[in-house]
Amino acid sequence: MEYCHFHPLSSATFYCDHCLTNLCDHCIDDTQQRGGERCISCAKPLISLGAAHSAEPFWRKLKDAFHYPLYGQSLTLIIGVAVMTSVVAYIPFAIVFYLMAVGALMRYSFACLENTANGKMTAPDITEAYEGGILLIFQLIGIVVIMTAAVFGVNEFLGEGLARLLAVFCLLSFPAIIILFALNRNMFDAINPLSITQLILSVGLSYGVLLGLILVMSASVSVIHELIGAEFSFINALLQGIVSNFYTVVTFHIMGYMIFQYQAELGFVAREDHGGIAKSKTEQDLHNAKIDIALKLGQYGRVVDLFGEANRKFPNDYNYYVRCFDLLCAIKQTDRLEKFLPFYFDFLPKAQRGDQIYPSFKRALGLIPNYLPATAKLRHQLAEQCQFKGDPKSALRLLNGIHKHFPTYPKLTAAYEVMERALGDLPNMEKQRAQCKTFIENLKQKAAEAEAAKQAAQAILKPKNKPMLDKSALRPNKDNTPQEAQTQPLRKSEQQKLRAQQLAERNAKGEAEGKDLPPIEFKP
Repeated sequence: MEYCHFHPLSSATFYCDHCLTNLCDHCIDDTQQRGGERCISCAKPLISLGAAHSAEPFWRKLKDAFHYPLYGQSLTLIIGVAVMTSVVAYIPFAIVFYLMAVGALMRYSFACLENTANGKMTAPDITEAYEGGILLIFQLIGIVVIMTAAVFGVNEFLGEGLARLLAVFCLLSFPAIIILFALNRNMFDAINPLSITQLILSVGLSYGVLLGLILVMSASVSVIHELIGAEFSFINALLQGIVSNFYTVVTFHIMGYMIFQYQAELGFVAREDHGGIAKSKTEQDLHNAKIDIALKLGQYGRVVDLFGEANRKFPNDYNYYVRCFDLLCAIKQTDRLEKFLPFYFDFLPKAQRGDQIYPSFKRALGLIPNYLPATAKLRHQLAEQCQFKGDPKSALRLLNGIHKHFPTYPKLTAAYEVMERALGDLPNMEKQRAQCKTFIENLKQKAAEAEAAKQAAQAILKPKNKPMLDKSALRPNKDNTPQEAQTQPLRKSEQQKLRAQQLAERNAKGEAEGKDLPPIEFKP
C-alpha cells in the first residue's frame, strides 16, 4: 500500500509525476477551476490511483454487504421475484415467466457487481433489471453447457480422474467466471482457463474466503427447507426464494467489491462513491490544504503569506489569526510579528476573545521586549487589560508620556485614569499618583474650557436673520466710490469670526497640553 507523502497515515489516491510524490484527497486541488484534479504544490495535472491503496479487504465490509440490498428498491425486487417464481411453479407452461423473473434478478445482480466494481457502494435502481435479463440467462446457461460438455469430453477421451478434477476446477472457479464475464461480457473469455487462473492468483486468499462465504449462504437456504418441511410447500418455496435472491445480490456485490479492491492487479481504476453529490473542496478547504503542505515542507515565509491572504479572504475566522500569531512566535519573526500585532489585537474583541489580549501581549513582549504599539488607542486598550490583570507596571509603561506622543488623542483623560489606578496598585508611588490626579483634573478643566469655547464659537458663527438692505445703498455715489456705511458692518463680522476661530484653536491646544506630567520612573 502506498501512502500520502504529506500524510503518512492516509492512503495515496493520486500521483504527481512532476513532484514525484503520492498524494491523498486532502492534498489535491479538485475545485474544477482548471479542469481535473491538480497538485496543490505545483498545480500540474495528477494521475489517479483510484482506490487501489485505500480499499479495505472485503471481509471487513461484510456487515455493509449484508445491509446493501436493504436500501432503495432492491428488497422490492428480491421479494417480487421470489413471489413470481413461487407462483409460476403451480402454473403449467409458465416457463417463460419463470425465466423473465430469474433473468430480471440476474440482470440486476450483474448491475450491482458492475456498479460496485466502479466504486458505487449504493444499490442501483431496479430499472437496471428491465432489459436484457433473458439474454443474460441464456448466456449463463451457455457457459454452464460449455463447461459441462468439457467435463464429459475429458471423461470420454482422457479418463474419469481428469474429468473429476476438471469438474472441481469448474465448480470452484465459477465465481471467477462470473467476474470475468461481468468485466468483458464475452463467454469465451470468461471460461478461458488462463484468465481464470490469473484472476484467482491476483486475488489470492480473498478468493478462498469468498468461496467459503458462498458455501455458508447456500447451506443456510437448505436449512430453511429442513425447518419448514414439505407440508407448507408454497411458504417453503417463497422463503427459500427470498433468502436465495437476497444472498445472490449480496454475493454479486461482494464480487464487485473484490474487483474494486484488486483493481490495480486487474488493470483498471475506480474511486469509491457512497452516493449523493460529490463535493469538491471549498476555497477555504483548499487554502487550509496549502497551509498544511507549506508547513510540512518548512516553507514558513510562505505560510505567513498564506495566513495573511486568509485573513483578508476570511476576515471573521478566528483560527487563522491565532495560528498566524502562534507561528510568528514559534519561528521568532519579530518584524512580521510587530506588524501583525495591531491587526490581531483589534480582531480579538470582535471575535469575543478579549480574554486572549493580555496573554498574547505578554507573549509578544517575550520576543519584543521594547514593544510599544504605534497608536494611542491600542496602547490605551492594552494598558486597561494589563491593569485589570494585575500588571500595573506594564500599564504604566504603555501610558507613560502618551500625551506627548499623541496630544490630540480624544481619550487622554480616560487613559490617565487607568494610569492613576495602576499607580495606586504599586508601592511607594503616592507622590506620582497625586501628580497624576492633578494632571487629570487639569485635563478635565481644559476639556471643559475647550467645549465652552467651541459652543461660543458656534453661537457667533450661527447665521442670524438680517434686515433687508436698501438696494440704493449698494449703488455707487456720485464719485463712483463704495459707501463706507455699508461696508463697515461686513468687516466687523469677519473679524468676529476670525477671533472666535482663534480662541477655539487655542483652547483645543491647551486641552492637549495641560500642565505637563513628569515621566514615571521605577526604582531598581
